[in-house]
Formats: sequence, structure tokens, C-alpha cells
Amino acid sequence: MITDAAIHLAPEDLSERALVKRCQEGDKGAFKVLVERYQQRAMQLAYGFVRSLDDSKDVVQNAFVRVFKSIGEFRNESQFYTWFYGILVNVALDHLRRNKTPTRSYEDGLLLRSQIASVVQLKWIDPREEIWTKQRRKAIVRAIDSLPVDQRMTIILREIEELSYEEIAQVTKVPIGTVMSRIFDARRRLQVKLGEFTDQPARLNL
Repeated sequence: MITDAAIHLAPEDLSERALVKRCQEGDKGAFKVLVERYQQRAMQLAYGFVRSLDDSKDVVQNAFVRVFKSIGEFRNESQFYTWFYGILVNVALDHLRRNKTPTRSYEDGLLLRSQIASVVQLKWIDPREEIWTKQRRKAIVRAIDSLPVDQRMTIILREIEELSYEEIAQVTKVPIGTVMSRIFDARRRLQVKLGEFTDQPARLNL
């Protein structure tokens, strides 16, 4: 028999499969642990799509509500995070359809998008050059923002969330060939827009 104390163990002490099973059995404590495990990554991912801190919170909250309502449909045929990301992407797309104009500020962006610097190979920059660093960060945020939504989602899932092509295809529900094409096009666009910040503009090694 599973005790209440076991439910509230630290997330790292509980397997994902066990948490999902307990959620499917109606254990709200287990669902809380599952939310805590994925909330930060979900916020980062949602922001990459909707570009607003407040809107990201709404997207993540709605995604977790959908997860809670449909957790019984999960059959362990894929990783839970892949299934969850698929729900999050759908919620984000619904939000973007309803709201054409993002309301985020660069302050929001720098708060949640510190990982973006890993998207391109940047020149070594002296930490003392604060102005240059801010310009670089803003350029990266602008470049990511300028991508079409499908490319932006795909490149974030690949380069920040580190999903495989197969997993991205499952999340976005498009063929692997389409995933590869979107990533190629996104890399090419980023290369052009961030040429001055890369060592070799002809190469964008993501």
C-alpha cells in the first residue's frame, strides 16, 4: 500500500512512471510532485513560444489542467514528457491564434531565455563589456522572435529541450522530414541575423 509520506518524497526519489500511475489512480499529491518536476521547464518552453511572461504562466497552467483531466489517456507508449510537451504545444498554439501580438518585454526575455545563448556559437566576450553583452542578448532574442512560429517551436524543442527528431515529430504531429526542414530553415535564418555575433557566419553549429 502506498503511504501519504511516500507521495511527498522529493521528485528525484520518485520515478516518472510511478508518479504517472499514481496520478491515474487519482492521487492529487502525486500530481503535485509531477507539476513541480516539470513546471520550470514548461515555463521556459512556453515563453519560447508565446514571448510573454504572464501569458507563459497562463499557458502552463492550462496545459497542466489538460494533463490532469486526460492523464488517464496516457498509456506509457512514449515518454511522459513527450506527451506533456505535445499538450503544451497545442495550448501555446491556441493562445497564439487568439492573440496575434505578443506583449513580452526584453526584461521578461532575459529572465527566462538565458539558455538562448547556447543556440549559436558566439565570440568570446570579455565579461566587462556589459554593453556589448546586452546588445548580443537582445539580438539573439530578436532573432528567435523573428522566426515563424513553427520554426521557433521546432528549434526550441531541438536545441533547448534537446528532443530528438522523432520526439519533436510526436510533439508537433508532423513528419520527421518536416521537422528536419524546419530546423534547417531556422538555423539558416539565425545564421543570417546573428552573423556579426558568430565566429564563422557561414556555419551555425546548433
